[in-house]
Amino acid sequence: MLRQTGMSICWVAMLFVGSLANAQQVDIEELKKNVNILSGVLLEGLELNETPGLFGINEGAVDSVYLQGQGVLMEIQTPLAKRRNRVSLSALASAIQDLPGRSNPFAVVRRPDVPPSTRTMALSLEQDSETDSYSNLIEEIQAIDFNAFVDNSIRQANSSARSLRELGELDQETFDKLQVQLYSMKEDLGLLRQNMMQHINELRQMKSDSSAESAAATEELDGPVKSELTENIESLKVAVEQLKTNAANTAAKLSDQYTAAKAQYEEQWVAEVKAMEYSLYGLLCDYGATLRNLPEDEHLTIVLKDLGEESEDEIRTDKIHVLSKADLSQCQAGDLDAAALEQRSISYNY
Repeated sequence: MLRQTGMSICWVAMLFVGSLANAQQVDIEELKKNVNILSGVLLEGLELNETPGLFGINEGAVDSVYLQGQGVLMEIQTPLAKRRNRVSLSALASAIQDLPGRSNPFAVVRRPDVPPSTRTMALSLEQDSETDSYSNLIEEIQAIDFNAFVDNSIRQANSSARSLRELGELDQETFDKLQVQLYSMKEDLGLLRQNMMQHINELRQMKSDSSAESAAATEELDGPVKSELTENIESLKVAVEQLKTNAANTAAKLSDQYTAAKAQYEEQWVAEVKAMEYSLYGLLCDYGATLRNLPEDEHLTIVLKDLGEESEDEIRTDKIHVLSKADLSQCQAGDLDAAALEQRSISYNY
């Protein structure tokens, strides 16, 4: 048993030494030159060096490393990854739209009913006929719940407009006009709030005055005033409904535009990724064999940063392509074409 174990250890050791010896046969310096040549070909062929970003910084890059016994790993950063950020930012804006708006600032929290004393009930009954009409009008105004609806519609419209601009669907001039329109709605909303508060304060003052005077004196005085206030409240309701309709229509229109633009943008982005991968395999078929110092049993692994599918929890992945050195050599020799090279490769998201 000990003899068999010793022979196994010797066999594993011989395999390890043999593989280490093969790894040591790789001329690292020459392989570096091979990798640099292929990196330049990919930068030029995929046009990664022709898209300067902010301050002239190049958005495309190819970073490489050699792993002994495995092969060359090339990590490619493309402008497509940055363009994908626009979709993510617009999705964030869409999520913000779903946040709850503010509640009605005119709604009052009613105190709990407390059983009144006999004397309090008697005094209250004497004033009920004079003050109930005012209380009803105040409650009618407070029941007009438009603030949360309009505020939320304006916020959704603004979010959709910013998303459309981020996707390139709105120019700055059109975006600025929308901002003016939304700001005007905010001003109208503020004016309606002021008018409502003014009516409420007037009614509270009239209710207080009515409680201090006799019913006979106030009935003759307050009749025309109450009628005028009632008409004002009805006009206020009409203005509220008009503002709610305008805000809702604007929000719905921009939301529909954003949904359509986002779908089109994503479809175009996927098509551009596929076109880039098609060009990538064409370049690798023509120039992949420049890795002549890479052992035949090793591989070239291409990592396309942030171009993989999104996971269920919306985490981005990289698109990875693994190609054997043997297939690269056959492709350059004409035994394989780019399509066959892609079929033989291993592709996955990680």
